[in-house]
Parts: sequence; C-alpha cells; structure tokens
Amino acid sequence: MSSLSQAEQYLVKGEYRLAEQTFTELTHNRPSSKETGYAFMGLGQLALMAKKGDAAVEHLSHACEFLSGEIKPLCLLADAFNMVNAHEDALTVLNYANQVVPESATLRYQLAQQQILMGESEQAKAHLKLAIEQLSQRYLDATDLFSIEALSLFANCLLSFSCLQKVQFDRQQVAPLTCQSANAHFDSQIQTQTYALLELCDKNYRQHSSVDGIKVRLHYALANQFHRQTHYAQALTHYKQANRSQFEQCKVTTSELTAYFDLIKAFAGPDALAIQSDQTFDVTPIFILGLPNSGASRLEQMLCAHPQVDSAGECSYLADDVLTTAYKLTAKHYPRSLSDLSTEQLNHLAEHYLNRLKQFVNPEFDANALSHSNQRFHPEVTHIIDRLPANFQSIGLIYKLFPHAKVINVRREANAVKWAVYQRCFAGNQPYFCSLTEFEHYQHAYNSLMAHWDKTLPGVVFDLDGERLISKAEKQLSTLLRFCQLPEDESVITHSAVQSQGIAGDQGWQHYQKLISGKM
Repeated sequence: MSSLSQAEQYLVKGEYRLAEQTFTELTHNRPSSKETGYAFMGLGQLALMAKKGDAAVEHLSHACEFLSGEIKPLCLLADAFNMVNAHEDALTVLNYANQVVPESATLRYQLAQQQILMGESEQAKAHLKLAIEQLSQRYLDATDLFSIEALSLFANCLLSFSCLQKVQFDRQQVAPLTCQSANAHFDSQIQTQTYALLELCDKNYRQHSSVDGIKVRLHYALANQFHRQTHYAQALTHYKQANRSQFEQCKVTTSELTAYFDLIKAFAGPDALAIQSDQTFDVTPIFILGLPNSGASRLEQMLCAHPQVDSAGECSYLADDVLTTAYKLTAKHYPRSLSDLSTEQLNHLAEHYLNRLKQFVNPEFDANALSHSNQRFHPEVTHIIDRLPANFQSIGLIYKLFPHAKVINVRREANAVKWAVYQRCFAGNQPYFCSLTEFEHYQHAYNSLMAHWDKTLPGVVFDLDGERLISKAEKQLSTLLRFCQLPEDESVITHSAVQSQGIAGDQGWQHYQKLISGKM
C-alpha cells in the first residue's frame, strides 16, 4: 500500500494525527506531482475539519497548483475561503471551476449555494435550474444509473430552488404560479420530477441509511412548490410529512434541553455572575440572539450598513472555543464553570474570542503582530456581530466576558415564529424544529430563561420587536443605535427602507391557521 493510500485510510478512519503526519511527509518528499497535490489536499481537509481556515487556504492553494484542472481541490479551497470570510475569493474559485467543467451539476449546486450566501438569488436560481436540467437529462430516463449521491444532489437542488422561489413569492416579488406564467412549464416539470424521485426512493433505496433524509428534502421541496401555487392544503400535507420524518430521526427530546435550561438558571445566579473580565477592548461585540427565524439576519444586514459595524455571522466560537477552554480551566462543564473562572481567566477567554471574530472579519489580522503596537485591527470597525440564535443560553457567560457587550434579543409573534420554523428544512434533526407541539415547549423554555436573564441582569438585554423592525424601522433602529453606542448613520436608515420593501411573508402562517386545528 502506498503512503498516500495509507494516509487517506487514516483520514477515513478518523486517525487524524497519523493522517497529518503521513500527508506532511509526502509534501516534503514529493514522490510525484500528483501525489504531492493529493497530500496537500489531505492536509487542507484536516485543516477544514479543525476549523483552521488560514491553514486550509494555504494547503489547498498548493493542492490546486499540483492538481491543475481537478475540481475537488478547487471546491475545498472555496470552502476554506468562506471559512476566513473571503467570500469573493470563494466565488472566483467556483466560477473558474464551473468554466473548467460546465457539465458538472455538483459544481453548479455549490456555485448556487455560494451566490445564495452572497445575496445573489437570481444568479443562484439560474445555476440551480441548469443543474436540475443536467440531472434530469442524465438520469430520469435511465433511473438504474441513479446513485444515492446523485439522488441526494438532485434533492438538494430541488429544495434550494423551491426555497428561493418561495422567498420571492412570500415577499410579493412574483405573482402566484399560474398556467400563464413564463416559467410554468419548468415549474410543472420539476414538480413531476420531485414525485418521481420520491417514488424512486421507495422503489430502489428503501434500505439505504440516507434515504430518509433525501425524502425529507423532497417533501419540503414539494411543500414549497404547492405553497407558491397557493395550494395550501397540499403544501401542508408535505410539510407534515417532512416534519414527521425528521421527528422520527431525532435522538434527543425537548425535555432534555429544558432540563439543561433549568440547570443554567440554577447555576447562573448573581453570585456566579459577580466576577467579570476587567480588560478594555478596541471592539465591542454585538450578540443578536433569540428564537430562529425571528428576524435576526434582517437586523444584521441593517446594522452592517453602518460603517463601524461588521459581522462574523452565525459563529460557534462561544461553544466551540470559549466553553471548551473554560472546561479545561475548571474541569466543569457550563454552566457549573461560571462561578470558578477568575478575572484573569475571563480576560484570556474574552481576548481569544474577540481575536477569532477579528480574524473572521479581517483575514489579514494578526493578533501577535498588533499586541505590542497601538495599531487597530481595522481603521473603521468598532463593533462586530455574532448572530448565533442559541447564544441566548450563554448570556451569563457573555456578561462575564464582556460586561459592556451589546446583547439584542429579537422577538417575533409566536405563531409566525412557529410556522417559519415548521416550514424550514433544518440540517439537524432537533425535535423542536420538526414538531409544533415540541416547539411550543422550546418556546416556553426560551421565555423562561430570558425572564431569568432579565431578572438577574436587568438592562443588559435589549428586546427588539421583529415586526416593528419592518413597520417602524427608522424609529426602532435609532433606539437600537443609541443602545449600541453607535452614531446615527443615514446609510442604515436607507438600507432598512430597502430591506422592508415588499416584505409580507411574516404573516404567511395565517394561510394555514384554519388547516391546523389547535396548533396555530
């Protein structure tokens, strides 16, 4: 067995240290151009898994040099660029890869996802449409050639395309689908194809471990298609089927999570929160949190129009980095670790967290290079957003790390949130995301924990009404900017006006109100 094959086996088996050692030796010995390229690609994959974006970019750039014309290292390099917030570079790489292999539906799907990430929805729809057409021509007349991977890709393309169409429809940018619609034939075609793929799942792949997830995505795609046609009863049938299938795959219960919330309330009292970091930082973090689909991303976009604000998006640095390090320091898991962290330790954790945010916003930022100088990491940015909704569980920790952080809890009408979650295909199978009853329990636990923070840390959290952010954006944003200690800026108001135009989807749940007795 060659050294390269051995390293790749180590990678598959999860023996990452051995894989890294073997790949590294290959990059030094350079047995051949191709093997050297694959070794760099292996190191890049390991760096991506470890969330070391800069290292991933370096290794995968070398891989692309040695593996000229190969697509996989280019796709991985795009992932690495996204990890360090270099979205334009990722788009450039994917556009180039698409030119090299224009017939690849996989590439078109990844390019579409990149464009969705960058807000280019029309371009994303065009690439998804081409990918769907390519997959249709290749497989639907010869279903025996369909691999489970191709079936999964087809489902992903159909779901993404239907989601983009639904968003446009809900925001009243397009008319309801009718037989006179310019795209009616294609829409009818993909609906037929989605049914055909569901039949294929049951016929040929019933025993495959990943088929249930594929069927879930196909049901969501059909539901979105019927929603856009205003056939709400049929849409609901498929939303129910999708959520029911996801619920059956859940391995945890909402009651386990509510017990964890009770534990937070018990251990995050005034005494545990009495000691905080006393370090002064040149950047103020803004935490936008709350229940999912409450309007956090819309608020993030509005605030990012301010020249002093940037965002790291939904980052998991608190859970992945800070809480992991806190456990190593105290030998206790959160929330028990809260009371054992010293001021010095809190200073270290806060600085490490902020450096991660800064590196995301400015990939060229070098904390060590600036530690002994008065130079700022960015000439304008004074506030960075962390938009992970689940951070509401960690408000006590946030307060201890950053007593002057700006914490914004986005609230929305309960039924609107519940329905927005129910009709969305989440990657993970969490019970409260795929059951209306379970989500009500989750809502109650969230409200109870927020009430605890309001009582324990009065004035720390700014409650923002998501609906009023649309109906009275200027007034809401003026108040919010004062809370964040940011000067008013006309670009924020202008951007909010654009964001608010045509948005009517927040009340979409009302179409289903009569169809779900006692649940809405």
